[in-house]
Amino acid sequence: MRAPNVGLLTLTRLSAATLTIVALSLPARADGPVTRVEVGVRVSEAIPDVPESLVARLARYQNTRGAILGGFAGNDAVIVLTRFGETNQAHRVTAPLGMREQLTFFKEPVSAVAVQPGKASRGFVFGRDVGGSEFWQLYWFDFASRETVLLTTPEVRDADGKPARRTRNEYPLWSGDGKQLAWASTARNGTDSDIWVADMQAVTAGGQAAPPARAVLTEGGTWLAADFSPDGKRLLVIKFVSINEAYPGEVDLETGTLRLFPVDGGKASFTAFKYAPDGRGVYYVSDEGRDFLTLWYHDPKGGAPVAISKDIPWDVDELALSPTGRHLAFTVNDDGVSKLHVRTLPGL
Repeated sequence: MRAPNVGLLTLTRLSAATLTIVALSLPARADGPVTRVEVGVRVSEAIPDVPESLVARLARYQNTRGAILGGFAGNDAVIVLTRFGETNQAHRVTAPLGMREQLTFFKEPVSAVAVQPGKASRGFVFGRDVGGSEFWQLYWFDFASRETVLLTTPEVRDADGKPARRTRNEYPLWSGDGKQLAWASTARNGTDSDIWVADMQAVTAGGQAAPPARAVLTEGGTWLAADFSPDGKRLLVIKFVSINEAYPGEVDLETGTLRLFPVDGGKASFTAFKYAPDGRGVYYVSDEGRDFLTLWYHDPKGGAPVAISKDIPWDVDELALSPTGRHLAFTVNDDGVSKLHVRTLPGL
């Protein structure tokens, strides 16, 4: 004869007792029929109706739109990208909490807004493709006339005049005085992203013709323009290979000479890259020789680079200099939270 399973008997008694307590603690079911609603294949039982007032209150939190800051237009306005209808378009806001004024009305979304710098900003550059092709072209929008001017060449033709390839034009960048524009373009061979520069003075003065542009860097690969020197004669550039590998350099716009900066350890990530106010040193964000993306300052004639954020054990995300060059601002991804740091630059 087998001995009884003491554990099983104990569990059975406990379960019965537990069910009794739970049953006694439940409220008695209300009398009346159970409401049953069938809508297609969905069947709902004993679910109360949702009041329309609650639906209206919830819609305030569901029907929201994001906005992307495109830049400041003079002293009293900002240009933002937001959706009002089907696609993102450019809007102008002239006061805190002010009403937006829609400026562009295209079927395709507008992207890559770069506002002409300066107190007398006359417009902005934006990117747009057709049908989601990702062959973006750059356009100038004039605040006064509300007209747009195509700045780039959508299609390159061969020696016989036949269409050879479409072009992709991205990442517009203004010089500090608002006279020059740099961008990345695949116009040369359809594959490599070269750096092009155009004189924008005629267009910003109301001209309707595309400005003359020239390729200033054709080394092959994917290059991005990072910053113009204060005098507009040099351009910081970055060759992007991967998220963990990039190569910074400087182009002399008069001679086309490229000078690559040495990278400690051979490979490193470089994200932000800007000239110091004196145009001699540079600020940049990189993880070269460190575990985190760190903010650095380097004067090529002044010795080794200096780690500005070495006391912060988190990645630096963004970098910006004030228009006066007196303050340096950067954001840090502090355990998933973006935190802003502002430093006063020495010697100013």
